[in-house]
Amino acid sequence: MTTPSRSLGPGVPSLASGAPLRTFSLVAGVQLAVLCLSLAVAPAPLKAGGAGAIVLYLVATAAVAAMMRARYPHARLGSCNAVTQLRLALAAVLAAPLAAPEVLADPTLGWGVFGVAAAALALDGADGW
Repeated sequence: MTTPSRSLGPGVPSLASGAPLRTFSLVAGVQLAVLCLSLAVAPAPLKAGGAGAIVLYLVATAAVAAMMRARYPHARLGSCNAVTQLRLALAAVLAAPLAAPEVLADPTLGWGVFGVAAAALALDGADGW
């Protein structure tokens, strides 16, 4: 099934090639694999929350892909959007300790959660406004 070519205005490339969505899907697949591997080595209390984090990531990624298919006006994904996609994955990771807050009593895991949150916040400034 091919996507019909749409005109988004003068000088705006057509979305018929689907290249940004393919790139988005590839990056999302790699991030999902990393999330699954992280869940495999996570401490037991984080495993239930980790499964929820993966579901959250899949739902959010599917929603973004649907919006991209409908409205994304560029011929490629771009580094700023890739950084935003990485922030989505980091935010999904932060959902795991919310499901098991007793994990934060362990200082090592607590600082790890803080590090992930700090990285996500720092990336917010990396791609510009």
